[in-house]
Amino acid sequence: MITRRHLPAFTLAEALVAGVVLALAVAAILTPFGAAARQQERAAKLTQAALLAEQGVEECLAQTAWTLSASNPPALGPAPGETARNLYLERTDYHGFTETPAQFGLRYGPAQPAAAYLPNLSRRFNLQYVYLPGMNPAAAPELMMLTVRVFDGDQELVTLRRFVSKHEDH
Repeated sequence: MITRRHLPAFTLAEALVAGVVLALAVAAILTPFGAAARQQERAAKLTQAALLAEQGVEECLAQTAWTLSASNPPALGPAPGETARNLYLERTDYHGFTETPAQFGLRYGPAQPAAAYLPNLSRRFNLQYVYLPGMNPAAAPELMMLTVRVFDGDQELVTLRRFVSKHEDH
């Protein structure tokens, strides 16, 4: 008669439990790395958006202050002949201007290649005249608020605002 000796071994159930425990441990160890990678990607996106917003503000403020007359404040937005950003002559010309990565870059210098930016980014400029309490709203505006917003698709990443005086030289 042949007898079978019991050798120490794992049963199938024990092996499955060990596999599940190992999978949970690996998932718990790797989860923070995935979160860190997503956080790093978000930080890089916000940094690029902040730089684009700041560049937009600086470029706009480098232009000539707006021309004023007491009876006719200038319309916001480019004049009819100013069809491209490099033709803008005054800060007010930037009102309503929107650009995408293919258009980003310095006004007179070379633009970064669009591949250098995230594909869904856009930058939007808005200007509005501001009258502080005590100022005569019938008089020509002396203050303007410049707002530059950077979006990733429909999500607003950065908003940068700056009050500008008619008499402020940048």
